[in-house]
Amino acid sequence: MADATSQHANLDVSYSQDALNGSGVDRLPPNFGSEVGQNRPGLSAAIDLFEALVARGGWARIPSVKTLKIGDQHDAIPLLRQRLRASGDLAIGASSSKTFDSGLEAAVKRFQGRHGLVSDGVVGPETFRELNVSATQRLAQLKLNDARRRDLLAKTGEDHIRVNIADQKLTLVQDGRTRWSARVVVGKPSHATPEFSDEMEYIVLNPYWNIPKSIATREMLPQLRRDPGALARQNIFVKTGWGTKARRINPWLVDWWSVSPSQFPFRLQQAPGRRNALGRLKFMFPNRHNVYIHDTPAKRLFSRSSRTFSHGCVRVEQPRSLAAMILKQQGWTKSRIDQALATGRRKVVRLREPLPVHIHYRTAWVAKDGLLQFRRDIYGRDRRMLSQNRY
Repeated sequence: MADATSQHANLDVSYSQDALNGSGVDRLPPNFGSEVGQNRPGLSAAIDLFEALVARGGWARIPSVKTLKIGDQHDAIPLLRQRLRASGDLAIGASSSKTFDSGLEAAVKRFQGRHGLVSDGVVGPETFRELNVSATQRLAQLKLNDARRRDLLAKTGEDHIRVNIADQKLTLVQDGRTRWSARVVVGKPSHATPEFSDEMEYIVLNPYWNIPKSIATREMLPQLRRDPGALARQNIFVKTGWGTKARRINPWLVDWWSVSPSQFPFRLQQAPGRRNALGRLKFMFPNRHNVYIHDTPAKRLFSRSSRTFSHGCVRVEQPRSLAAMILKQQGWTKSRIDQALATGRRKVVRLREPLPVHIHYRTAWVAKDGLLQFRRDIYGRDRRMLSQNRY
């Protein structure tokens, strides 16, 4: 029996072209990755493959069951095998058994990894959802994202940061090469992170958090009405306004029930510290969206496969490492950063040269290893654009 993880579906069997010499549609030839900054034809080749696959009928829908896992026997398992063969995640010569064996488990893990899912080898609701996206839908998704790739490629230079909202990942590129990457938390669907480009100008150590008025009135005003001391216990203070002469006032002296959201004259400010919502570091590229990259005290969220929890800003894992990489040429090390953070005092470090930041939204791409990647359309942006029949 063929090893399901080492031999991929032959493209000339039902769903293939001979041009790629036996690779599955999950993998393109080495060095075909379409990483931004490299003009490689990865997605173009993937589009050709999927056009051929769609012309041959694509793949069948798998009836959803609660879960399928190793050791299970079910009539849906042969269909699962066919589906994974079609996308190259399972070898053509693998078993056609109704039993969920170790080879099938490995193929499922491979599929899950390519779709940004937890690679546990268990076919549950999220995996069924991705399996049952049709080949026609995937083809449209590829075409849309190829256009996005070209647009982003035209904007990026040798040095930049890019954040893929859909992949929930930050990448630092220096001298045209990927130097560092990390998981990020992005905006929840009700506070979607916008797509835009700007330039990072400075980094703030031990930042204050000036709470946006929308959050102050929607989330904090009700707390102040119930208990005027609630925010002080979170190291959040009330100031008379937003000007430089604004002074701190006692929240117990304010009649919060007489303060309306539409006429909220106060500024709520959280002092630096371990409980600060921005964490200990903030990466600033002033913009009209009031969106930036920052640390967070909620480290546990980075372990989630889907990380849409913020009000729109980008929370980055391991911000000290990112700051050290950006500021290396200015003599900053992790040790020096730690020393500055330990003081508890706010410090602004300006970059000698502005660093371009590109926050974009890509749900399909070919990685450097040639693996075709898909991500969930977390904000429905693909769906809206495709509904306009633009791709």
